[in-house]
Amino acid sequence: MAQQPRLLISRKAENLLNSVMKHILTMTERGLITLPSSLRKQLGLKGNDQFQADITSEGILLRPVATVPIEVYSADRINEFAAEEQKLAKAMKK
Repeated sequence: MAQQPRLLISRKAENLLNSVMKHILTMTERGLITLPSSLRKQLGLKGNDQFQADITSEGILLRPVATVPIEVYSADRINEFAAEEQKLAKAMKK
């Protein structure tokens, strides 16, 4: 009798597959969906984390995204940059 092929996966992937839990979530009239705390803990999610929402053939796919804070420069800080650029330009001419 032919033996069924075995699927080889890493132990981490196997643990993840074994721990997959389905959750029924409700969306409020304002469009808010609350993720259960067990799900947030399992995925290491914190308040104010941002997500990318993609529409797929199976529905909505949410993926956490990394955000990089943007520094807003004051007029004084911009002037510092300009002064440093002028110094650099003079040094390069020499």
